[in-house]
Amino acid sequence: PENLLTAKKGTKYLLVTDPEAPGTEVGLMIIDREPDKRERNLDYIRDGYVTSLMNMMMSKRFSEIVQKGTPPFVSGGLRYSSDLARNYNSLTLSVYANEGEEAKGFEVACTEMERARRHGFTEGELNRAKAEMLSTFENRYKQKDKISNDSWASMIKNHFLTGEPIPSLDLQYDYYKNILPGITVKEVNSRLQELVKDDNRFIYVQGPDDREYMTEAGAVAIMEKVAAAEIEPYEDITGGTDLISEELEGAEIVKTVSLPQFSATEWTLSNGARVVFRHADYEKDNVTISGYAFGGSSFYPDSLEPALNLFPQVISMYGAGEFDNVALTKMLAGKKASVSLGIQETRQTVSGSSTPKDFETMMQLLYLRFARPNFNREAYDAIIGRFTAVITMMQKDPGKIMSDSLSMNMTNYHPRTFLLTPESMKRIKYDDINYIYRTAFDDASAFTFFITGNIDEAVAREMARIYIGSLPSKYQSETYRNLGMDQPKGTVKKDIFIPLTVPKATIVINYSADAAYNPSGYLSMDVLKGILDLVYTEKVREEEGGTYGVSLNAGSQKRPVEKATLLIAFECDPERASELKNIIYSELEAIAKNGPRQVDLDKTVSNLLKTREEAIQHNSYWANAVSSYYLNGFDINDSRNFADILNKLTVKKMKKVTRKFLSKADHLELVFLPEKK
Repeated sequence: PENLLTAKKGTKYLLVTDPEAPGTEVGLMIIDREPDKRERNLDYIRDGYVTSLMNMMMSKRFSEIVQKGTPPFVSGGLRYSSDLARNYNSLTLSVYANEGEEAKGFEVACTEMERARRHGFTEGELNRAKAEMLSTFENRYKQKDKISNDSWASMIKNHFLTGEPIPSLDLQYDYYKNILPGITVKEVNSRLQELVKDDNRFIYVQGPDDREYMTEAGAVAIMEKVAAAEIEPYEDITGGTDLISEELEGAEIVKTVSLPQFSATEWTLSNGARVVFRHADYEKDNVTISGYAFGGSSFYPDSLEPALNLFPQVISMYGAGEFDNVALTKMLAGKKASVSLGIQETRQTVSGSSTPKDFETMMQLLYLRFARPNFNREAYDAIIGRFTAVITMMQKDPGKIMSDSLSMNMTNYHPRTFLLTPESMKRIKYDDINYIYRTAFDDASAFTFFITGNIDEAVAREMARIYIGSLPSKYQSETYRNLGMDQPKGTVKKDIFIPLTVPKATIVINYSADAAYNPSGYLSMDVLKGILDLVYTEKVREEEGGTYGVSLNAGSQKRPVEKATLLIAFECDPERASELKNIIYSELEAIAKNGPRQVDLDKTVSNLLKTREEAIQHNSYWANAVSSYYLNGFDINDSRNFADILNKLTVKKMKKVTRKFLSKADHLELVFLPEKK
């Protein structure tokens, strides 16, 4: 076969098809003629910054394209990186095209690359990219003691293999602040112009094997057309300078409650909203906000299920206040602040994060997301179009076929189980999305908010008073309802045949039982999962060599009804499905009959205790501990609700827990097998 890294004149064409490919990617790859032999010094690091700025600005431009109108691709980009063999870099233009629009998508992408090559970037784009890079590095620097071992291992590996430098974060930060301001638009423009060449490049098309694709002649014709076309410079349209221009009235704090067990404080505002604050500085440059109100999707009628299914994804593209999402993104350049809204079965939610210096920006975003939605038909059409394109391409994807079948069977074909198909996408309506938005987040008195992080209490109190205090309230009493989306009663076993190119079996086993939601109950299920993880790794993977691994998930829920679940899933040779499935059952039944091995119990408990000790050293642990207390009524940080329970678990107790759970549980077994030819 031809070596792609051997330098070639002109442009080559590659078509790669796979019957199970979920969609079509088209692109242009311009490969460096020689491996990267530059000395890995400070100049090399500076060159990397120039390249990163170029990549960031191109990413933003492609992001704008897919947020407006009806773009011919779901996603796309242009970036220079080392994704090939070691030390070989390439400039890669790629788009994930809508079905039947490969040529159009390729033309739009080539046009955007040519626009940047001819006219370059704007000062505004570069300033925003610099601000984002600096903000990201400042955040990393301030939390340098929290960099994971995996991250360090990756850097050490790259240093060993390609000589990538690993200067200290102090040196990097100082160098970064000194060098970044001196990088000019002209310099970044020159870098892109140097990289866009007419030889040693490859047009590539990859996708399913059941359709016609853009030919080599067609692709070359598109590139020639773009090269000869009149292309206008990029228009850098920005919004205002302030997210909120007027002064908000806010609300008074009418009640304060101390929560000494968490070192936290609860404030009740005069608009009825509750805010709970907990200072935490394990991550120095981090503040989070979360919140909930009961009701969720269960509050709405079946007719709105299509819109509810994609509600969070759609409104995330709406922007906020006076700004669409593109303008909002530009305004937030250099700031680490975000807020998103969501809706679950039993509650609507809000979540956000920021650095301490951008805390007020996060609170402003929260106010705008709640009180001033930016209903945007263009953004709605664009994201629905992208989802429809993806779903259309995935209709023959075995993974989606299995996922849809699993959803239907796990809910016993409930009418509220919504599957994404090209036809069902037509049932999602702009007005329905907006109605849900207006009614789910219009009553601050129903919400409890949690602020956790490295921010002074006085600052958190004032920001909560102003921004949460200015949210509208209706003082209505709403709650969730049980939709009855449960798996079938009793034992149900099915073999489901699906079209597969590579024969394999996928086995999914789920147990579900009514069970009181309390620390003893959900911790016992966590321990059972840990024990089974050890057992199945030993018996199914290592001894039998039957699968790469058995996935396990033990869950406990309080709402809409209290229950416990155990999910077991693995892939294997279809010929061994029955044999390995029997091992899964026999090992689980052995624990119910005889209890687990002491060594497995001890190891699992030890792992859970160790994980807890590590988690305590993070802000997220305390955010979860406080919100869990309000949601579920338990103080998970109390040793009586964690360590004491785990340390008292015995083989006999785990036998009893497992036997009781299995005896009550509904049992669903699905075996996905290759379609018989």
